[in-house]
Parts: sequence; C-alpha cells; structure tokens
Amino acid sequence: MNKQEALQLFSEYNSFNIYDEDKLGIPELNQEFNNELFKKYNEITGKKTKNIDQVFKILDKETIDKLREPFSKIVSERYELQKSIKEEMKNRLEEFAKTYVVEPSQAMWLILESSSANYTSQGFGASKYAKAKLKEPEMLLNLYGFQAEIKEKNESFFNDRWGVTYRDYELWAKLTPFDYYMFKEQEQFISVLNWAVLCWKNGTNPKVYFPFLSDKDYERSLQLWREGFIITKENCMLEIY
Repeated sequence: MNKQEALQLFSEYNSFNIYDEDKLGIPELNQEFNNELFKKYNEITGKKTKNIDQVFKILDKETIDKLREPFSKIVSERYELQKSIKEEMKNRLEEFAKTYVVEPSQAMWLILESSSANYTSQGFGASKYAKAKLKEPEMLLNLYGFQAEIKEKNESFFNDRWGVTYRDYELWAKLTPFDYYMFKEQEQFISVLNWAVLCWKNGTNPKVYFPFLSDKDYERSLQLWREGFIITKENCMLEIY
C-alpha cells in the first residue's frame, strides 16, 4: 500500500460508522418487525390495524420480545460484521505506520479538541482541566519537532448560573491529521509517570483524568514535579523512579 492508498483508507476509516442504521438495515428490519406485530395483533383480535400504539396495548411484553428476537439477532450479526470491517481497516493502517516516515507540514492543522463540558465536576476548574487534557500531546509533538500549540475556541464558551465559564480548546500542529495518526501508531508516547508530572505542572490532579492511577505513581509524580523534573525527548517514555 502506498501513501495515496493509505490516505484514502484513513479517510474511509474515519467516516466508517459501525452504528450506521442504513448499513445495518434498521429501517427495513423495523418495518418487518412491525408487520409481524400487526400480524400477531390480527391473530389475537381478529382485527386489522396500522396503529402501532394500539398493538402495544394488546400484545404482552413476552410476545413482543419473542417476535423481536430474530430481528435483534440479525442486527447483532450485522453489527459484528461492521466492527470487523473497521478493525481490518485499522490493522492495515497500523501495518502501514510501521514503515511510514512522518512528515512535518508547512501549515498548522487541527489535530485534537477538548471541551470543558467533560469536566463540569471540577466546577470553576473545568476549563483548566479541558485545556490541560491537550498538554500531553502538545508536549510530545513539540519534543519530536512538530510545532504544536493549544488555541482557545473563542466562539465556543458559555457561563452557567453559578458563574462558571466553560471553554473549548483545540490542538493545532504542523502535521496533517493523517501524519498525526501515523505518529501515534508508531507508539510515541509519554510514560504514565511523566504524564502525571505534567498534570501537576499544569495545576491539575492526574486522578481526575485517571482515577486508577496507582498511589506509587501519584506520590512519585508529585515529588518529581516539586523537584523541578524536566520531561525531554530522551526520557519521555521512561518511568523515572
């Protein structure tokens, strides 16, 4: 597979929705299911109707569930097929990434987004946590020479009745979304401990993002931060103990 083919596959992968009701045939199956309900209603009452609400008033739950069962099975089988198709796309992209050389771009591209709406539990700190969520990929990209910066979406914010301002943020970098995907697939990363140090540096508690962070990593990262530990390209993937 060459780059052009990989780009096409990447586009298809991103747009491929395993829950697409048309691909799953949901509209047609719903109609067939309704026809079975109407048929059962006719058998029980001796009457015909096209009012589905009337049908549900007459048929009991057990009967409805039994009629639904074969259709649910079809949907489940089709869903599994859709998942396998997308997984195969992912596998092909991962294989391509093994030999691909990530290329910097002259232009800045939107890579990731983060919304403070996901951190409402942090109250007045919601926007801070949303922005800090992008700090890890921002640092990693900069460490590897891909100029990256976080920008606030000025047109996307609101204040709630308690006076909390919720803002959204974007990560822009000098590499295309395709190259960023390749970069991630090549397993460039920041270790858990270094990531936790970065959280402290940005004024956020790592356990807000990852509640299952071990006490050992929690305490050690806090210590490293207080000591002024600096994350570099050489140590970013290491667990420093």
